[in-house]
Order: sequence, then C-alpha cells, then structure tokens
Amino acid sequence: LGLLTTVKPLALRGRYDWHRWDSDIEWANMTEPFQSGSSFYLKPKGGPKVKITLVEVVPQSSFTDLTTFPLAKMYSVHQMAERDGILELSHTVRVEGILSKLWWQIVAKNIAAGMAEQTAKLLEKAREGRE
Repeated sequence: LGLLTTVKPLALRGRYDWHRWDSDIEWANMTEPFQSGSSFYLKPKGGPKVKITLVEVVPQSSFTDLTTFPLAKMYSVHQMAERDGILELSHTVRVEGILSKLWWQIVAKNIAAGMAEQTAKLLEKAREGRE
C-alpha cells in the first residue's frame, strides 16, 4: 500500500493508540519506548491478545514489527518519506516460514486488505490533532 499526504511526519508521532483509529482493534497497550527490541500487545476484535515486537525502528522514517505464529512469522513494514512537502506512506505485510501460506489466509491477507482504511483513519486523526 502506498499513500501520499500533506500531513507532516511529526503529526504522526506518538500515534500508538491503534484502538482509537483502527476499528478492528479492541485495545492496544504499549508500555515500552517505541524503539527496536520493544514489544507491545494489542487485541484484535474477535481474536486473541497478540504480542508484537519492534524489530527495527528508524525515527521519522520507518519501523518493522514482528508477530510470531506457530511455524511462521509475520512482518509489517511501515515507511514514510517526505519530499517537497508531500509525505509518502507505504506499508508491506509479509509472512515467512513453513506455515506461511496458512497464516497468510487466516490473518495476514485481512490485515493487508485493511491497510488503506486504517491509514486513512490514522491520517484523519493526525489532521485533527487529537487523541
């Protein structure tokens, strides 16, 4: 997924309250700093609590998170780049491992399908400037 916006990168800073703008998330809990190696939990509606680990964080540029499943790992890569006052956002979801095809069907394809709507809601919150 790739989107262009005039929202400034700093407006997205601290937007880790996913449940406030992503209607598929019941709650999210991040108590550690947003940095490589940190973990947080969220609970998708109708699903179990999920632990997500930040495997790479490049401030104001990108982050990659990891969710582990039996015999598979799901990576979500979130990138942003500002050029001439336009912010480009991109998101990629990939699943690796022996059961990657199964976990793609069960979980990842739905996440990927919802990225455009989730990102639009995030940008709306950033424009509003409220939690």
